Amino acid sequence: MKRSGVYQIRNIENDHIYVGSTSKEFRKRWNIHRHLLRKQNHHSPHLQNAWNLYGEDNFVFEILEEIIFPKDKMKAREIIIKYEQIWIDSLQPEYNVCKFAGSCLGIKRSEEYKQKMSEIKSGENHPMFGKHHDEETKRKMSDAQSGEKNPMYGKTHSLKVKKILSEINSIKQIGENNGRAILIRPQVDEIRFRYYNEDVTMKQLAEEYGVSKSCVYHIIDNTSWHDSNYVYVSKRRRKI
Repeated sequence: MKRSGVYQIRNIENDHIYVGSTSKEFRKRWNIHRHLLRKQNHHSPHLQNAWNLYGEDNFVFEILEEIIFPKDKMKAREIIIKYEQIWIDSLQPEYNVCKFAGSCLGIKRSEEYKQKMSEIKSGENHPMFGKHHDEETKRKMSDAQSGEKNPMYGKTHSLKVKKILSEINSIKQIGENNGRAILIRPQVDEIRFRYYNEDVTMKQLAEEYGVSKSCVYHIIDNTSWHDSNYVYVSKRRRKI
């Protein structure tokens, strides 16, 4: 039977502790902590510094509370965070940077740490380097995020979140940032110049540059390939 729940990592020299939780096996979680600490990559600098100072042999992994989780992953997460928070509030662990269960609030990553994590997860170090998911795995991943299993099922983003997501998406897809862009910046500048200075329509420009008329329209009105120095002036007399 799988043993999981809330645990502590205790320094036997001074009884200072780190409190955490896991829905996986306690043993696996302890192995992950030790691996990160040995590699100098643990997310808690307090625990990392103490580990380096007192040595690995002076730390023990102890179970605080075993929890039987429901199959629903969202409910399981809610339960484990609730119990972890109770233990954090009660024990006031010295090595926890975050005082709120399930949050990374308060952790400041150094540039060196960010660089290390980037190197660890890039190129041949990435666990999926040179690999591809088979169709069965893709189907399972899709099923796991569909319908009621999707964390956003039955929910809607607030107007503030929608605005932020819209801004991020627009930045990704404008001009050079759009991986499917057919034109390059000099051509865009040329289209704008010719539209205002030559007797040419948007349809003619679209045919000449091999793009749709709507593409040219959005270039002219500065929606795509945005240029802060370019001012769109409506020319209704022109046929488009």
